Amino acid sequence: MNEQASGATVAIVDPVSGGKFLASEFARRGWSAVAVLSRPTLPEFYTAQLCPDDFLDVIQADGDVDEVLARLAAYQVRAVLPGAETGVALADELAERLCLVGNGTALSAHRRDKYLMMDVLAAKGIPVPESGSFDTAADLVAWTEAGPGWPVVIKPRRSCGTDSVYFCQDAERARAAVAAIVGQINVIGELNDSVCVQRLVTGDQYFVNTISRAGRHSVCEIWQDRKRALPGRSLVYDIEELVPYGVGPTRELVSYVKSVLDALALTEGPAHTEVMWTAEGPMLIELNARVQGSIITEPVTAALGHNHVTRTVDAVTDPDSFLATVDEPYHAARRLRAVSLIAPDDGQIGDPSLLCTELIPTFAGVMGDVRAGRPVQRTVDLFSSPGCVYLLADTDEEIERDTARIRAIERDGLYAPR
Repeated sequence: MNEQASGATVAIVDPVSGGKFLASEFARRGWSAVAVLSRPTLPEFYTAQLCPDDFLDVIQADGDVDEVLARLAAYQVRAVLPGAETGVALADELAERLCLVGNGTALSAHRRDKYLMMDVLAAKGIPVPESGSFDTAADLVAWTEAGPGWPVVIKPRRSCGTDSVYFCQDAERARAAVAAIVGQINVIGELNDSVCVQRLVTGDQYFVNTISRAGRHSVCEIWQDRKRALPGRSLVYDIEELVPYGVGPTRELVSYVKSVLDALALTEGPAHTEVMWTAEGPMLIELNARVQGSIITEPVTAALGHNHVTRTVDAVTDPDSFLATVDEPYHAARRLRAVSLIAPDDGQIGDPSLLCTELIPTFAGVMGDVRAGRPVQRTVDLFSSPGCVYLLADTDEEIERDTARIRAIERDGLYAPR
């Protein structure tokens, strides 16, 4: 581990997923970092991303917050941030106990639990899909048939990445979904003791990345998020498209998302908020009180001049400058698209060299392990996708051309049987 640099230190709770980029960005500003692991049972796909050399110390919480605080007392901790979804609640608690800037713990659970989130927003008059929470299929079916009716979406209350999201057209499918979720450990290692059920809303889906400071919210970027629905089951990530500010419903989305942030008392730090633009207007899918999980920072910076991580660090290390620009709209200088890889069957990576600028001229990077021979499974959700290819271009035509080339490469050469 690195020796402590002079100056301030940030504590990052579960510095994995998109949060794995935070420590190095803080280091560029002269800050040191301490890693706090929220529990010893973090899933392997998270812990494999941890880079201990980025930190002065790696502290295992193990359920004892007082011990974590005692360990942090050795450092000049001036900020606490979550790195991943699993770190949100502990980051709130540590910041509160250390009397640092933070979102507090009063609504901490509501910023993670999909049902509680919808419940508090509905109580404040913010449009959201009708939602319920149940641990038995019988109660869920009765609520649905007496209320919103079919179809509905059923999912774990505290998970992420389209884990176990079911689209149910009738009671039979709903019973199967509840049986598949309740009592199971979800992808981030937590027990699903109940489900969240919501009226299915349809339209164009977006996600809005924001950073907040002192209750003011800066919109870092807005993406249109296109997913494919598998029959009766989960969503597969397909395409994410950076939307220039002012195009389509972006201004209305910004207003809506800011109202969601205010209602959930998210006054500090990053958020990744998913919204469906429906015939009724914007409807929240879910809010995540941390940086975007799946990201390559370089292409985003090339298009925008910043990314969700750099702006998050700006707000912590130089709040005055951040607040001076907090209301400025972002400017997309280039087109940017992220194309998720979708493996049709179990197998392995065949020829990753096909993902290159010679065959894909707008290729700007690939996220994920696409080494030849690496096992892959049939893609059914975010976590089973082999990776994601970023395309950066000056025109929409170039982006569309190279998206088609990626899908052709997937059909012929990228995957191979085991």
